[in-house]
Amino acid sequence: FVRPDIEEPERQATAFNLIRAILTRRLIVDSIYTLLDTVRSLMITAQADNMRELCRLTWFQFLMDYPLGQRRLANAMSFIVQNATGYEFESGRTSALEIMGVIVSKFADEILLPTAAEPFFLGLVLIIAQDDSPKCREMATHLLPALVARFDAQRLKRAWILLDQWSEGTAQSAGVVLEEEMESGKQAKVRQIKMRELGRAALQCYGIIAEPLGDRFTARVPALLASLDSALTISLRSWKQAEAQLNTATLAMISSEDDPQRTALVYWETAYAALNTFARFVSAPMYPTQWCRVDEHRRARIWLLAMQHLTHPHAWVRLSAARLFGVYVASADPLWMMQAEEQAEESAEVEWEVSEHKGDPRFVLMSVGRLRKLAHALVVQLSGEVVAPELGNQVVKNLYFIAKCFLTAVPAVTPVVSLVSADEQDVTEIQDNDEEEEEEDEEEDVKADRLPLERSLLWLINRMGRLARTELIRDQTNTTKRTYTFRYFAALTALLPAPILSQSPYLLPIISPLHRTSSSPDQLPTTTGDYPTAPVFNEQTELRDLASQVLRLVQERVGVTLFSSVLNKVQRHVEGVRLERRERRKQLALVDPELHAKRKFRKHENDRRRRQEKEADTQANEIFDQIEARYNSVKRSAANGSKRTIGFAHYNKVANGTVTGWTIEQPQQWIAQGLADAGLNVHSGDMASFKSVDGFYKAVSGWDVLIDLSSEPLPHGGATIPEWSNLVEGYKFSTNNKVAKSLPFLPGIISTDPT
Repeated sequence: FVRPDIEEPERQATAFNLIRAILTRRLIVDSIYTLLDTVRSLMITAQADNMRELCRLTWFQFLMDYPLGQRRLANAMSFIVQNATGYEFESGRTSALEIMGVIVSKFADEILLPTAAEPFFLGLVLIIAQDDSPKCREMATHLLPALVARFDAQRLKRAWILLDQWSEGTAQSAGVVLEEEMESGKQAKVRQIKMRELGRAALQCYGIIAEPLGDRFTARVPALLASLDSALTISLRSWKQAEAQLNTATLAMISSEDDPQRTALVYWETAYAALNTFARFVSAPMYPTQWCRVDEHRRARIWLLAMQHLTHPHAWVRLSAARLFGVYVASADPLWMMQAEEQAEESAEVEWEVSEHKGDPRFVLMSVGRLRKLAHALVVQLSGEVVAPELGNQVVKNLYFIAKCFLTAVPAVTPVVSLVSADEQDVTEIQDNDEEEEEEDEEEDVKADRLPLERSLLWLINRMGRLARTELIRDQTNTTKRTYTFRYFAALTALLPAPILSQSPYLLPIISPLHRTSSSPDQLPTTTGDYPTAPVFNEQTELRDLASQVLRLVQERVGVTLFSSVLNKVQRHVEGVRLERRERRKQLALVDPELHAKRKFRKHENDRRRRQEKEADTQANEIFDQIEARYNSVKRSAANGSKRTIGFAHYNKVANGTVTGWTIEQPQQWIAQGLADAGLNVHSGDMASFKSVDGFYKAVSGWDVLIDLSSEPLPHGGATIPEWSNLVEGYKFSTNNKVAKSLPFLPGIISTDPT
């Protein structure tokens, strides 16, 4: 008699109180076990959160207080795992994980380990590897270390065997690609995906359980490092080979499944998991005392592989690599650079190989050459089209540490000769040809490798200054690169001693982009189709404020006299460049009339587009004002109790264009809710069709507004609503069931004002 009341909201509380009272008395009858099987199912399938919670509490009380045979207990644990991994809805899976966590924390070892340890372990690994819900993956990530920490030596050994087998999946998945000719391509792809998922799951599990196990994990450190080495090597090889193929790829190849761009991202999840796991490993408390002395050369190789992934095509991998190097610089000392011995690194035969580090593993990234490569890769990260705030901030922190390292080699008094001449230092003309600029970047990097040690800091400042000037010339509406560059300059200004900062080669590349940005007006987007919005101007205003603040900081550090002298030099140079451009434009009409005409035409087109955008902006503001006025009118009418009725319908049209009748429709739930919130009564009756117009008019006689959902609405006027694929029109019906007036609708608002 209790079972029907469990699913009734009004009687649930009473029913569960009765069940728990019976469980407290430990009444052992068959009907109790049958009833608790129903409660167990509702624990997963119930829609209400409080209902699932009541079921969990009741069923766990049953598990703790009632005698359960080995078979019944095993079936219960299997039920939890099956629903945690395979239930359709997230609410049920999270409920299964909740009860799983309670069991892991409350069950004694003699009950938990024989019946639930291995099923729970496999289920949690499967959730971490494949579940689509971030909430479920996060819960499994918290549960797995708590479970593994309770494993005895025998079960821990079995877990290591499984992880070793899964870790080989990454290498095996790469081998499957080579064997595609021996079997059908579809089967090979499926096998490759499964093996890759297993390898990624093993890496994630290693990272999750390493820290909780502590000393018990020390013996597994070589296996973990070998797995990380293999995963990052395969990722690097796949990515670099795809990039090499992209240069010779045909259009047919790009449009097929063998697209090199798609191939380059095949192992991005593997690389992401490997970098995150390695970051967890080197951040663990056991790393400085014990783990850092295990397989040191393998660990040094992983750092070099991670440095290669700083320029990976996937944004998540770049962010993970940047965070990993943030962990490295947090424990490193800038003085290590002077202690690190320059290794005679052998050039790799292929691009995806890294040279072997033979010295102290702590100094694997501290040689001048590798610091320059690391700095170059970090600057490339800032050069991307989209830079996430977390990535940008982390890159600035990493570059700041590199600057501290380079600063240890800079003489405190001896003037430093600039890398380029003074005129070239402040040059603002940047070639629009991307290929030529890439060649210049490569030449600059080659020169950087040949620079003396004391010029490394100067090279880095020039590199960042060039990044800011590139954005300043190409697209001033984009502020990302300059924002992070100026933050970096602010940190450098506080870091560098005044005698070094006051030297012209250091000061000029810092002041030049700062001055040009602080004195530049707001710029509209220059690409066709862009629409100027308030955030664009807000970003430019914030950037100008940032540039002005950094300039004031520089002035405080170097003094007003020197700052004014350098600033005047920059201003004269900028004016000279502008004058030179102006003269070239005047001469262009005589030297190349055709090019002059094209530029003039493009200028007039841009002016015309800006005028159209300004007019569109004005019209949009007028529309928004009307929307606000009508919305307020609806609110006032709703407050006064005079609600309008609105309904939805469409007409039926045959091939020759004849209207054969009308159909009243039910609105979608989100539409009806929005209209109700606006103070309207929404017709929500059943769908009905009418062959005569009179019958249709009679059915809708009580409506104030009709919305036509026909694919081709009748030509009575009305405005399009962008959210819908067809014209939406409203009609005001008079008392004699005839259309009295067409009411055009504005985007996102329904007008019920009869005027």
